[in-house]
Amino acid sequence: MMDTTPRTETVGLTGGKVDMPKMKTDRGAAKRFKITGTGRLRRRKAYRSHLLEKKPSTRTRRLGRETDVDSADRREVRRLLGR
Repeated sequence: MMDTTPRTETVGLTGGKVDMPKMKTDRGAAKRFKITGTGRLRRRKAYRSHLLEKKPSTRTRRLGRETDVDSADRREVRRLLGR
């Protein structure tokens, strides 16, 4: 026999009903990724944190720019960000 009780609902601060439980944003992912105004996912490139003396200036400049998240990872990153 299946349980037919509805999901728990609570009243929000503005008085509207809110489904519970809410999705939580992964705070580590929120610090590493951002969503642009057009909906693209952006990330920082690796290898730009230390040992920069031995790396060419052109490489460190290139690594300083943000890049898009790969298409294979977009779905997981969106889930972590609660989107």
